[in-house]
Amino acid sequence: MQPANYKKSLNSRKVAERRARPAWCNLKVMRAYYELAEQCRTVGVNIQVDHIVPLRGKAVCGLDCEDNYQLLLASVNSSKNNDYA
Repeated sequence: MQPANYKKSLNSRKVAERRARPAWCNLKVMRAYYELAEQCRTVGVNIQVDHIVPLRGKAVCGLDCEDNYQLLLASVNSSKNNDYA
C-alpha cells in the first residue's frame, strides 16, 4: 500500500472507530487491552486487539467497546477479513 493510501486508510479507520464508540464504553478497560497487546509484542508475541464483530463488516457492524474486543495473534486476526460468523 502506498504511504498516502495507508494514511488515508488509517484515518478512515479512526473515524469509523469514533463513530462506533458508545458513550457508555469503559475506556480504561479498552486501553488495558491495547496495553496488554503491546506488552505481548515486547516479548515477541505478535498480538493484536480485534473487534469480534467488525466495525465495518459486510453483513453487520459492531461497536468499538470493550465487550467487542478480543486479543488474537496477528496472523489469525488478518485472516478474518472483516468477517463475522
